[in-house]
Amino acid sequence: MLFLKQTIRKTANKPSLFIVCDLLLFLYMYKIFQTQGIIINEEERGESDRVLTVFTENFGKIRLYARGSRKIKSKLAGRLALFNHANIYFIRGKKREIITDAYILNNFVNTRQNLDRIKIAFYVGNLIDNLVVASECDKKLWTAISWIFENIERGVIYNENNVFLRLFEIKTLEYLGYLPDFSKNNPFDFNPRILQILRIISSQPRRTGRLALTEVDLRGLKSATGLMLNMIY
Repeated sequence: MLFLKQTIRKTANKPSLFIVCDLLLFLYMYKIFQTQGIIINEEERGESDRVLTVFTENFGKIRLYARGSRKIKSKLAGRLALFNHANIYFIRGKKREIITDAYILNNFVNTRQNLDRIKIAFYVGNLIDNLVVASECDKKLWTAISWIFENIERGVIYNENNVFLRLFEIKTLEYLGYLPDFSKNNPFDFNPRILQILRIISSQPRRTGRLALTEVDLRGLKSATGLMLNMIY
């Protein structure tokens, strides 16, 4: 309300058209947006602030300014921890989007207590941060990211050679338009066994958990997806 009073005061002597434009700008700037999101990266700013990279359900990957969130007494400190899945409220300022409130939906406590799982969470966060550029809503990718963090938490994905981690990498590449068409060619000259597995995972993802894979297969898959990812970033 204070912002509105100040805006009205500043526009008192302006022509009516300019007043309307100023008020519309005010309403846009201070509209509160709400979305679910998973915090995938963070940077410290100043003495007590952070800039969070969040992959959200409604806006895709966005960067949000969390004022005072590093203060011990801040209500946002625990709610905006790295990898939290939260309901986030923010406004669009002149230079940045600023978080006004947040509520935890899942803090993935089991992941935080296990070194192997937290390493995978860091890997997934960095992967998404590096691959995704545009701030656009992507429901498929949001579903995939939610799925991967839930399965890390449940212990389904427990090490870096896990086939479901490969499934996530492959589907992420597909949704972003980077995945080669394995049904027609073999652009990276993968060995026939790995190529066959890649074809199944990419075209029939529900079969992934039923594949009989050896340790050699798992290492080969990791090398294959790693090669594809290295071509992008």
